[in-house]
Formats: sequence, C-alpha cells, structure tokens
Amino acid sequence: MKLKSRSVLVSVLILLSLVVVIPRVRRHSSSSDSGGFQFSSPYKQNGRISKEYGLVSPNFYEYGDLVKITVNKVESDLTHFTYGYYDLNFICPPSDKLKPLPLTLGDILHGNKKWESDYQLTFGRDEDCVRLCDRKTQPEGKRQASELIKQGYVVQWFTDDDLPGATTYLSTRDKKKYYSAGFPLGHHDPETDETYLNNHVMIVVRYHTTDTGRYTIVGLEIYPKSVSDYHCPGASKNYSPYKIDPTNEEVEFIPFTYSVYWREDFKVDWNNRWNFFVDSGELKESTSNHFHWITLVNGIVITVSLLLIVLTILKKQETDSSIVTQLAAEWLKSRVPLFFQLNLLVSMGIHFLFTTLGTLIISCSLDHSHRLGSFVITCAALFFIAGGFASSFIGTLLEGPTLSCNWIKSIAFGSTLPGLTFIIVFSLNHVLKIHNATNTLPENTVLSLFAVYFIVCVPLSIVGGKCATKFLKSKPSNNFLGSLPLVEVNKHEVRPLYVDTKNGVPFALRNPVAITVTFGLIPFALIYVELLFAYKSLWLQKTTLYFLYGFLLSNIVIVCISICLLAIIGCYIHLNYGNDSLSYKRDNVFGRILEACHSWRWKAFHMGGSVAWYMEAYSIFYLIFVARYRDFISIFLFVCYSTLFNILCWAAFGSLGYISSLWFIGKMNEYNKAK
Repeated sequence: MKLKSRSVLVSVLILLSLVVVIPRVRRHSSSSDSGGFQFSSPYKQNGRISKEYGLVSPNFYEYGDLVKITVNKVESDLTHFTYGYYDLNFICPPSDKLKPLPLTLGDILHGNKKWESDYQLTFGRDEDCVRLCDRKTQPEGKRQASELIKQGYVVQWFTDDDLPGATTYLSTRDKKKYYSAGFPLGHHDPETDETYLNNHVMIVVRYHTTDTGRYTIVGLEIYPKSVSDYHCPGASKNYSPYKIDPTNEEVEFIPFTYSVYWREDFKVDWNNRWNFFVDSGELKESTSNHFHWITLVNGIVITVSLLLIVLTILKKQETDSSIVTQLAAEWLKSRVPLFFQLNLLVSMGIHFLFTTLGTLIISCSLDHSHRLGSFVITCAALFFIAGGFASSFIGTLLEGPTLSCNWIKSIAFGSTLPGLTFIIVFSLNHVLKIHNATNTLPENTVLSLFAVYFIVCVPLSIVGGKCATKFLKSKPSNNFLGSLPLVEVNKHEVRPLYVDTKNGVPFALRNPVAITVTFGLIPFALIYVELLFAYKSLWLQKTTLYFLYGFLLSNIVIVCISICLLAIIGCYIHLNYGNDSLSYKRDNVFGRILEACHSWRWKAFHMGGSVAWYMEAYSIFYLIFVARYRDFISIFLFVCYSTLFNILCWAAFGSLGYISSLWFIGKMNEYNKAK
C-alpha cells in the first residue's frame, strides 16, 4: 500500500473481517464534494475474461481492445499540497463525454481525483504522434505551471485498474531497471531560473503473453518531453523545449501531444509486475532484505533476553519470601489518582493497537504485488469501528469494582479515539481548504464518517461495557483478563505504603524524563529501521511504495513484547526500592497531576509509552534535517499528523506497560497470599 500524509489517518481508521467478503465503498458523483456511497465487490473484471490468481484476477486483453488511461493528480515531495490533474489551468481539459471515476474509501483518504482521460490506447497498435489539444492558457495558468514545476510536482496516471504510469530509472548498483510512480510535470533550470513544461509524453506499454495466448499489462512507462513546436519529437533530440514565461501577460496556446508504443516483456509476468517498484535503486533487494533480517534477529535476541530476566524474577518470587510480594499487596490497595483518566488512555491505546495490528495482519496476508491498498484501507475502517468494542470492554473492565455498567463511561472508553481523531482531522481539513488545496476530504465524506461513528461506534461501546460488566460478575480466573487484580482497585481505604528510607527510589524511576530516557531507548532501537523506511515512503519520497509489511508487523510485535517485559522489570525494581509516593494537596489539578506522577500505575503507563517520545523527537529531527519543507502549511501539517500519530502510539504502548505491570503486581500478590 502506498503511504501518504493521509496514512496517518488511515492507520487510525481500521478493522477487518476475513469471514465475509469485505465490500469496497465507492463514491458516485460528478464532483469531489458529492457524498453518496455504495457497496460493491472489492475486485472487478471490467467485463473481460478472467482467470483466478488467488484473491486477485488480472485483466486479459486481445489485439484491438481499448486500454484506458486514468488521470489522477499532481503531488510533490516538497509540500503536502496536491492538485487534481484536471484542476490545473494549463492542462488539456476533459471532453464532455468524460466523467470522474467512483472513488474507494482509500482513494478519498489519499486525496485521489481519478478521471477518465482522452488518451486513446488500442492494444497492440503503435501511434507515432497524436495531437491531444492546443490548450488556451491564461497568464495565471502559466504562473501556476511555473510554480508547480519549480516545486518538483509529478503527475500520477494509472492504467489496468491501479498500475501507475512510471518513470524508468537504472539502478546505480546493479544497473537494473526500476520504476518510480509518476512522471515530472516539467523541469527547472536553477542557473537561469527558467521552467519548461513537459507537453509531450511517449507512452510505452509493456505486456506479457500468457499460456492461453492472451495478454496482460505488466508496465506503463512514461517518457515526458518538453517540445516547443506542434510536432512529436519521436526519437529525435533536435528540438527546442517549451519554456514557460510567467511574466508574459499574453494568452498562449500550449500544444499537447503523445505517442504510444507496445512492447512485449518475456521475463516479467502479471504476478511480478510490481517488482520494479519494490527496488528503490539504492539497495539491492537481497541486501535490503538481509538488512531487515539482521534487525529482526537482533530484536528477537534482545526480547528473549528480557523474557529470561522476567522468568527468573517470577521463579525467584514464587519460591523465596520477599518484601516485594508484601509491598505488591499494599500497592493494590493504594489510592489511584486520576483513575478514570488512566483507564481512558488505556482504552484509547487498546483501540489503536487493535486497529493498527489488524490492518498490518491483513496487509501481510494479501499479495502486495497486486496493489490492494484500497481494499486494505476499507478493511481498516471496519477494524477501526469494531475496535470500539474492544476498547470499551477493556476500559470498563479496568474500572472493575462497580460491577454495574455505566454507559456514559463505556461510550467514553469506546468512542474517545475516533471522536478525537475526527475532530483533529476535520480541523486540519479546513486548514487545507483555506489554502485552496484540492487534497481535502469532501464535506459529505466527513459527515458520512461521522454518521458511521455515531451509528456504529456508540452502540458497540455500550455493548462492550455491558459484556465487561458480565465478565466481572462471573469472576473468571482461568484466563489472562480474569487473573488481573481488577476488583480490588479502590475498594480499600488509603493505607500507608512501605518506604525504604535507606536506599530510596532511584532517579531513573522517580523522574518522568529519566523514565522516558531509560525505558524508551530499547524499544526505539528495535523499531528504528522500519520507522526509517516508513518515514521515507510517507514523507520524503511519496512516489515510492512500501511493501515490507511482514518486517514491519514482526518488529511491532517484538516491540510490544519488549515493552511489556521492560515494564515488568521496571515495576520489579521499583518494588525493591519501595515507593516514592508523597502527600500532595489534591484540591487543584496541579496537585493531582503531581500525585499521579508518583503513582506506580501511572509510572507503569509511562514506562510503556516512553518510546513514543523518542518517536516524536525523531519526527522533529526528520522534519528539520531530512524533509526540509519550505512552506508553513506543510510544516504545520507534518507536525500535526506526526504528533497525533505519536500520541496514539504513546497511549497504545503505555496501555501495554500498564496492563503487563498490573498482571505482574497481581502475580506478586498471589505469591504473598500463598506465603
């Protein structure tokens, strides 16, 4: 799946059902602001004969068949703003018979503007020169063209469903061909500050012959050229480029032409047509995989080492009498500051984990050489909705002692994450609209998503709360959730805690900044490599595709396990040193926050979520030293989206740290009772 700035929202909008056929949400309209939705099959055959290739069926062609080119948008690595292809004032407008294509939910979230085009391709028929139009261009159109070319905008086209039109490169390492989705709108001469528009494209369609004698399209190569006259250049280099003069106030007629050539590819079949997009030209595929495998193995070794430490701790405390188990029993009976807020953050974290891991599992289970990004995003939206049940269940479960379903709290536990996300994204969407960007979400789409949120998420939250209440009343003890010491919370009066005044709690467990530095370093080191590749595809090179979902999922699972183990180890060390809880006046917010900072529950949450602070620091580093955005809006959106994502990661990893520590304290309490 191709990652965009919208992927931050996508990573939050997730759910899936493997049992039923997940529909694609399509939008029928003649403009980007229409909002009707319909459900249809996730795969289409375009009326052609198809043969099943697993989940996806290719389109088969014969000589003389019409092959359609879909135009989409222009985008740049230097800014967040994208523009619909037909929204440009210097491009040939669509003819009256053309119409916008229905968009999937993934298309909408990615800001796609897909249209039919006037580029007529007939399978197997070469066209040396076709005149598209002479675009009457006003001065503002020329100024727009010059500005977009200077900002490095590239054009996104598709054929054969979602196969991108690509620029061809040769790897500097192994001299192999690889593709980069899109082609440049023009080129800029920095010495003279002149811009040249690519008004001619040579389209090379590569096809493969199947065993049955039919044909599949395996590549769409675009070779753009800037030509000053009204003739196609062909293979000749003896032509002058078309210069854009933004200072010229006269109306110009810009000629647009194209040529088409069909070439058979004997080595690449339909199943492997995406391999050209995988190799970025910087690392050989084998070298890149080897690099990821080394990182994965290192992560496994570190996690196994942490696991052995935890097992040793459990074995020791089970057999030896220790003050640790006694203090654990006292901790469970202590007052919990900001208890509801803590459970709310944990429920948000569970919601985010549920949706993210669910989407990654689906992404790994599908064949990414067939580009099923829209299907996965649609499933992700469903996962996002169903995650409300899981978060409401866990949040109500942690509230524990009331043994009655408080439906207001259940709604808060299950719906805070989607509500908060929609509010933030809706606000950022208006920022884009103020600056006339075309990659905004249509208002009707936002209203439809809100409708899904209220109609589906809220009832699921209430159901999740009621199920948790029934679970608590049954008092099961033969599973992980039943073994958590939930019912004891807040049932006891405040009791004095044991404090080892001789040693005292170490600084690394007393200061929030020290906790962040200490417990966030190892998880960040484990996820750093995948974070580097994902950020590169998401923010820096938007025309590259990210396919390494298997490595990403594996590393996230390892990070989650390591966070749980580190939180347990940190909790055990804290038990050995006693408790640093102090008395604060709780008649104001500041006093309650200070009290929470010294609570073992909040410390456990912070131990788990500390890696998110490393991720936020890395995001700022990436913005300043790597992305280097120039305009304020792009910087603002980068900071907002990355901060939103890191806050959700903080809640998700913090919930793991808290629940694992809660389980460990409960285990120590069991050992204390046995003794």
